[in-house]
Amino acid sequence: MATARGEQPIATRGATWVPARPYWLLFLAGFSANEHEDYAQAERWLDGAMANRAPRRDARSELTHALVFQRKFDRADAILDRTLAQSQDRCELGYAWRRRGYIRFEQRRLDESRIAYQKSLEYDPDSEIARSELEMLRNTIVQEGGHPGWYVPPASLTQVTTCPAS
Repeated sequence: MATARGEQPIATRGATWVPARPYWLLFLAGFSANEHEDYAQAERWLDGAMANRAPRRDARSELTHALVFQRKFDRADAILDRTLAQSQDRCELGYAWRRRGYIRFEQRRLDESRIAYQKSLEYDPDSEIARSELEMLRNTIVQEGGHPGWYVPPASLTQVTTCPAS
């Protein structure tokens, strides 16, 4: 590694090689902090992970979780905006739209929440999480005297996307 530092273009562009291990240690510390509901500490660890390496799906996901539970919705939204603009991964897009739906629900922007959850089902149509959260949202809208413009995805034998539960 010492010889690599003096080679072009590293010496002229200031690039630094960082092994994966520091990223994973910071990520695991942030993940563990989330599990222990220490969201401020999780945010610190996950910020370090994201600064240490190009932002990865797992770190973005955990960081938005920590931010949402601290009610730092604007920052979580900014991360989701980047994910939605840059990702081509259907599972990641489905997750990002579900997280956006959750944020809008917490902000009591129920129509926007419904739209976000519906959008998530376009990317991950078999998501039980999105379906249960849409049902909870529907019940909330009805309890508040509203009329949800209910959406039911078309029945299909073709499974378009199967994402891990997240």
